[in-house]
Amino acid sequence: MIFTIQSIVLILIGLSTGYLMDKIMSTFLTMRNTHFLMRLIAILAFFLTGNLAIIFPGELTGTAAALCLFLITVLILYKDPLLVKLSAIAIIYPITVSIAYMTEDIGFSIWYHFFHTNMSAAAEGILTMLSRSLRIPLWYFVYCFTKNWITQISRQLTPRMWLVIDAISLTSCVGIVTVIYNSDIISSYAAYPACISCILTGVGTCYLCSYISRTIKADMEIQTLKYQQSYYRELEENQKTVRKLRHDMKNHLNIIGTFLRDDNLIQAKEYFSDLTAEFSTGTRTFCTNSIVNAVINAKYDLAVRENINCTIQVDIPDEVELDDISLCSLFANTLDNAIEACCKMEPDKQRWILLKARDHNGHFSYEISNSKVNEVIYRQKKIMTDKKEKSVHGIGLKTVSEIIAGRDGHLQISHTDQDFTLTAII
Repeated sequence: MIFTIQSIVLILIGLSTGYLMDKIMSTFLTMRNTHFLMRLIAILAFFLTGNLAIIFPGELTGTAAALCLFLITVLILYKDPLLVKLSAIAIIYPITVSIAYMTEDIGFSIWYHFFHTNMSAAAEGILTMLSRSLRIPLWYFVYCFTKNWITQISRQLTPRMWLVIDAISLTSCVGIVTVIYNSDIISSYAAYPACISCILTGVGTCYLCSYISRTIKADMEIQTLKYQQSYYRELEENQKTVRKLRHDMKNHLNIIGTFLRDDNLIQAKEYFSDLTAEFSTGTRTFCTNSIVNAVINAKYDLAVRENINCTIQVDIPDEVELDDISLCSLFANTLDNAIEACCKMEPDKQRWILLKARDHNGHFSYEISNSKVNEVIYRQKKIMTDKKEKSVHGIGLKTVSEIIAGRDGHLQISHTDQDFTLTAII
């Protein structure tokens, strides 16, 4: 009877820790299917990872088994890019090993050092349940401290950033596995400081990821605000010009009237044309969304200066599903790439950009085409920049791809020798 109760309690403890591990990983990664059955499979998989892979001092069987189960679970159940999934494993696996080792070993150390292996079967069962139950508060601690930070980790981190984070996490991982392997049964508790350090390192790494992501997001928000500031500054200057012209309207009409009275139609037409040009503003209204309008105005002026013929057909309302930063990044990066491609053409060639975008009933569609002469370079099925400083260029298209992928959208790229087209649907 005692064994049955003990088994039930240990299973409940395991399911609780599996649930907490699933909550952490689901905050970090995106599950392939949100169906309840898939969630249950994940909980059971993490239950096996954290409980069946028992880790003892002086051996690698448990740590290797935990790693294999963890890898299989994450690679199969989640759909994120491989590098992101490996990063999640590198961060969480050392925590898993540390918690499993300590909570298993605490009971053994008490049994060995305090009771000198002299305990009844019932007492040993209670001790095992108590030591295993420590996994729940430890995993809850990790979850509470990381959930807000992990939520802030977006797809804005570049592969190079993920590799740096992986290097930090792998250092912790190798360290804890080495310490456990070199521990012995008698002084197994000597590895506890290393285990605690691993847990704190994992939590700290989540904070580091969050901080980097917030910094990148803040830079993008600043860029978005710059577009808006430039747009509103131009609007203000245009309004000042219009107010000044209206103030002098009586004088302008008198001059035109004088020309007409003297039958001087040519000068009257010239003066009227000049006056009309003064009234025309530099800002254009492409759509009602202020962010999109500001970005397109800035890029349109740049295109006009480069003698690029632009056709803009945009229907984006004020309220859309995409956030302002994503909208700004999508339009700015694709327009920059299109303008850059056109500028590589000879000045006497026909340079053109065609932009179409629409948001209707929760469906966002975007298409931009441009003329080009440069060759599109591929490497491992990814488009590469043709600039020399590849580390600081070529991230625009990657950013757009991640924005679309992060919202389960579809991105298609096609090109010929004369043109390049990017189509996105969310």
